[in-house]
Amino acid sequence: MRGLVRCGARIVPEILSFLDRRDDESVVSAARILCALPTAAAGAALAAAVTRPRSAAQLTALHDALAACRISEYGQDDAALDAYLSQLGQSRREDVPQVADLPALHYRSGRPVSPDATRWLLGELAADGEREPRGGLAIVRQRLADADAARLPDAIQASIPMDAAWLVSAIGTLGNDAQLDKLGAIVNDWSETDWHELVTHAVQVLQRSGCGCAFAWLAHWAEYGTAELRRDANAALRRLCEERALDRDTLLDLTTPRAPENPEAAIAAAARRLEAAMIVGRTFDREHFEAFVMEHPIVRKAAIGLVFLDAKERPAILTAAGFIDGDGAKVTPEAPLSIAHPCTRSDSGLATLGGKLSELGLAQPFPQTAREFSRNAKEELSALRNQKLPPRTLLQALKALGYRPGAVEQGVVSDAYRPLAAGFYLVARHDGIFVKDSRCLNGTRKSTVEELSAQKQDDWAEPTRTLDSEALLDLRKLLTK
Repeated sequence: MRGLVRCGARIVPEILSFLDRRDDESVVSAARILCALPTAAAGAALAAAVTRPRSAAQLTALHDALAACRISEYGQDDAALDAYLSQLGQSRREDVPQVADLPALHYRSGRPVSPDATRWLLGELAADGEREPRGGLAIVRQRLADADAARLPDAIQASIPMDAAWLVSAIGTLGNDAQLDKLGAIVNDWSETDWHELVTHAVQVLQRSGCGCAFAWLAHWAEYGTAELRRDANAALRRLCEERALDRDTLLDLTTPRAPENPEAAIAAAARRLEAAMIVGRTFDREHFEAFVMEHPIVRKAAIGLVFLDAKERPAILTAAGFIDGDGAKVTPEAPLSIAHPCTRSDSGLATLGGKLSELGLAQPFPQTAREFSRNAKEELSALRNQKLPPRTLLQALKALGYRPGAVEQGVVSDAYRPLAAGFYLVARHDGIFVKDSRCLNGTRKSTVEELSAQKQDDWAEPTRTLDSEALLDLRKLLTK
């Protein structure tokens, strides 16, 4: 069932046919999937399904799924939504955990959430889980006032242990950025234990939260998590991108938190995203650039001092007051914009831009105009193939450069990767090395670094000269360790 839910709404039409069956396993499983993925089409099919002779287990699952679908039909009518949730809450008096000092909840319109509707919310959070995800929660969350919603997890946490699945649901569904960030850090630790179901549940909950902080954790796990966590996080991000018709980088750009708990760390993270965008050659249309950079308080600070290129390849330096050219004149760059990689600029052009930055006293967030690079990287990479390093030194050097070991097969690893952006990675391939004790698989005292190159996930793309230059830079650093 988990795999089908990860597929998102596109799987719903195929699931509806299972409602015509009579066995509990088929009908209950189908209903649980539809409960996680509420749609209008599913609602109509479920309304018809509950009128047929059913077992008690089937009716319970079908009514839960139907309720989730009906919740999605209320639009912005808070009064009607609250009345429906109250009706559902009145039937859940026995299975709702007791929470002391419940905060008063309000809808975004200012209308109070009734006690019975609050009871429904608590009951759904308790029922929500890795095996029975409740899709109605995400819909209701979008209607609740943020400050009120964030107080409820604190009240729940005071009543039950942190590792309870329903507390994960509460924080993931209702929490603010600070609460979600703490949950992400805890789930990160859980992923190294055998609490697999709880971790999977947390991924599902963070996916539906709608918050940039949650999406940032999913992106982190998609690249650096355990094998199972990477799989689940990648599936969650694919579904989010499909639902919003965005690519992964754009999703993360446009949901970057605007008021993080740790601004300095957030600015550093934004600078890393901008550097990766420079390396892979991402371009930004005017609307995207304004929303992601110019109007964003964190990303704007991270971008000060960078040299951008406009549609006509004209360079412009971003300052606190706006864009200027190499002579210091104010300019309005023509979209689409990109971040200039030094290997695409002339030496004289770099000197002019670097001089203007020094004159203005602007420090770049990462090396750009003064970056080490090569305009002949492809040939230089070819000449440096099959270099040898002691295996332990190699693994430590790769880790220091931000590379993660690739797949381990029978205790042996033979590559490492560093994520960039737009699906690109820098990949170092080497002789097999035993992970446990860093011995070479072939028995030699040194491991051969066969190559270091740029590759694209799930696709093939010819590496650009900027990618080749970055691969060469990493390889040089690796060989000097």
